[in-house]
Amino acid sequence: MYAVLPPVLSGCTDEISNMEFVYPREWNKLFIPTDLDGTPGQLIFELVHRQKQAIVYWQIDDKFMGTSKGIHQLALNPDSGWHLLTITDNLGNQFSKRFQIVND
Repeated sequence: MYAVLPPVLSGCTDEISNMEFVYPREWNKLFIPTDLDGTPGQLIFELVHRQKQAIVYWQIDDKFMGTSKGIHQLALNPDSGWHLLTITDNLGNQFSKRFQIVND
């Protein structure tokens, strides 16, 4: 379990993100494994949020994929090629990550 970060001290000018991806660590080229029975597996995305009770809304290529609360994970099986993952929380914070799914 992840510890909740303390609030930002007053007077600090650095902008701190409310959300940060934990997994995948590298976003260059992502590979979806094949299960032992030959069916395609899933890629699990995980992020942490500064607000313990935050609700996170997940979209890939502007298509709604689901929500998470508490532990922010989503298992997906996107097609090969380039995609844009957009994360929005219930406070209106948003960020996006571009990634590529490869077969090899």
